[in-house]
Amino acid sequence: MLIGSKLPPEHINKTFFNSGRAAFAYLVDQVIKPRKVYLPSFTCWSLVSTMERKFPNLEVEFYPDETSNTSYPSYSERANPFLFQYPKPKKISTIYDLLKGNFIQTCSVMFRSGIENELPEWFNQSPLGDWPLYILNSLNGNIYYIDEIMATYRIHDQSNWSSKSYSYRLQNTLKTAEFIKCSLDSKYQNHINKTISKLNKTISNQLKNE
Repeated sequence: MLIGSKLPPEHINKTFFNSGRAAFAYLVDQVIKPRKVYLPSFTCWSLVSTMERKFPNLEVEFYPDETSNTSYPSYSERANPFLFQYPKPKKISTIYDLLKGNFIQTCSVMFRSGIENELPEWFNQSPLGDWPLYILNSLNGNIYYIDEIMATYRIHDQSNWSSKSYSYRLQNTLKTAEFIKCSLDSKYQNHINKTISKLNKTISNQLKNE
């Protein structure tokens, strides 16, 4: 069987896919699962790990992708990923938790469909987009934490945020918090003010140490 790929299958029990997501969606939908699937070499390892856990009898192999030089990590590399050392979020959080700071990993977030928030005028001027967007969405309901590996984040020296200095990130987080304050009702003002005060204090201490 051939799913979204130009590679010819060698056997009926082998199924080729042009992406990991296509493979996962197909496997969930099928009553009789293929014994082996072939995925392109650029497939995210965390997605493959989820597939292997959900479908324990499935054998996964990889074919080279002509448009990428990416090689799939070995099992030893996948077994020892770098994990973000943040405290695990609560199962259910609210806007009050988020006003203290952004604890949501952007690469793994999912939004409920049907939310129609109009972005404020200042949004495009804000140094950060993810934190204020989450706060605006949380005005419509709670935040739910899924205790699974949802994404893989590639760390490199050309990133727009993690490659910047600690002082740079602090200053721009403060600017973002001040923008957020403009869009909040009075019942949230005390909470965002506490965060702004904490950021100012941290920046002051940072400047003393430089």
